[in-house]
Amino acid sequence: MRRFIAAATLAVALAQPALGHEGGRHVKGVVKALEAQRLVVTDLTGQDVPFTVTPSTKFVRGEKGISWREVRPGERVVVHGELEGASLSAAVVMVAAPRRE
Repeated sequence: MRRFIAAATLAVALAQPALGHEGGRHVKGVVKALEAQRLVVTDLTGQDVPFTVTPSTKFVRGEKGISWREVRPGERVVVHGELEGASLSAAVVMVAAPRRE
C-alpha cells in the first residue's frame, strides 16, 4: 500500500507544471546526464536544466534513500533545486519507480 501511495504521489507530481518557491525551482523530466557533481534533466518542454549536485543532495526512489550512482539516464525525476547565485543546486531528487509491465 505504501508503494502505491508513493507511486501515486510521484505520478501527480510529474503531471503538475513546474513550480518555484522561496528562491527554488521544481523541474520534472528525464535524466539526461548524471555525474558526481552535475545533474542535467530534460524538462517537459524539452529544455535541458543543469543542477549542481552537492554532498547534501538527497536522492530518493519511493520511500527509500538511494545513492546518485543508482540513477540512470532516461529515468523520470522530479528535482527541487535551490537557486545559488546564477545556478541551481539540487536539494532533493525524486526518482520515479520503474514502470511495471
